[in-house]
Amino acid sequence: MPRVFLPQRSGVSRVGLAVLWESEPVQTESFWKRAAALLTILFNRLRAAPLAALAAVVSLTAVIMLSYLVIVIGLNVRRGLMQGTEQ
Repeated sequence: MPRVFLPQRSGVSRVGLAVLWESEPVQTESFWKRAAALLTILFNRLRAAPLAALAAVVSLTAVIMLSYLVIVIGLNVRRGLMQGTEQ
C-alpha cells in the first residue's frame, strides 16, 4: 500500500488524513495531487476497516432517507392544509 507523506515545517514527515487538512498549501502541489492523495488514504482506510465503512455508509443513507421522508411528509401536510383552507 502506498503511503502519502507530507512534510512539516520542522522537517519531520507525518502521514494521515489530518495531515492533508492541516498542512499549508505548497505552491508546487496541485489540487489534483492533493485530491489523489486524499482518495488514496480514504481507500486504504476503507480496505483496512470494511465493516466500519459499511456501517458509516448505511447510517448516512438512513439519515438522508429519513430527512427526505420528513420533508416529503411536511410538504404533503402543508399542501393538504392549504387545500383544506381554500375550500
